[in-house]
Amino acid sequence: MTEAGAGSNETLYAEFRKELATFAVAAERLLDELDSDPTQRAVRLGQFSEWMLTIRGTSEQLGIPNVAQVATLGEEIAARAVEARSSLQRKATAALWDAVTTVKVLLDQPSPGITEEEEILLNRLNATLKSLGGARDHVAGDSDLEALFKSYRS
Repeated sequence: MTEAGAGSNETLYAEFRKELATFAVAAERLLDELDSDPTQRAVRLGQFSEWMLTIRGTSEQLGIPNVAQVATLGEEIAARAVEARSSLQRKATAALWDAVTTVKVLLDQPSPGITEEEEILLNRLNATLKSLGGARDHVAGDSDLEALFKSYRS
């Protein structure tokens, strides 16, 4: 690749990271709204889950696995918290603040691997997700999709 091509890739990558950061800020705003209006908690948690899905997908495309991992946990926690009782929703909200803050830090200060602090956070997010019933079922490929269709036909 030419130097000009490498420079344009770096610029594009920086622009995508900037866009990801704006997604994180939007997710953070939802958490602010969630804290200020608990009656809309389920709606805001659903919206937050969608923002985390967007961050996860973009991070995976850009090859930023640590951001994608945190966003995946944030997405799952928010999705599960929608149906949870209010005390678990509050616990989930605290974990989501940690998740979105970590996403912003990782975008601002990329690291090649998982740091000890990130490992502690991931453990906390996983524990929160477990307390909410664990991750939702996912379809991993064509064989899973085929099995799912067969189970509905039966």
